[in-house]
Amino acid sequence: KFRATVAVPEPKVVAVKRKPGDKFLILAIPGLWDVVTPGDTCAFIERRLSVPQTIRQWDKKPTNNSGPPCVKALANELAAHAISKGTKRNVNIILILLKNFWDLP
Repeated sequence: KFRATVAVPEPKVVAVKRKPGDKFLILAIPGLWDVVTPGDTCAFIERRLSVPQTIRQWDKKPTNNSGPPCVKALANELAAHAISKGTKRNVNIILILLKNFWDLP
């Protein structure tokens, strides 16, 4: 009886203690990290979130049953940024906002 074996890579797990000032969390695959440093990625997101008008352009405040489409748009912008930097891999990004940006003045 033939039995195929498949090598399953060990997942990379990192635990980081959150700080009160944390604003967002970015989960991405190497397609992003190959061409954009974590610091540059955070600065990119921070710049976009620091302009209240930008957030208002994307969408109004989300309802209880809907995710904010602006987060998807921002993740898409970040993916496009990685593509413009020349990534040769797929770019998958999960962006989680840890702060309510819709209630800012």
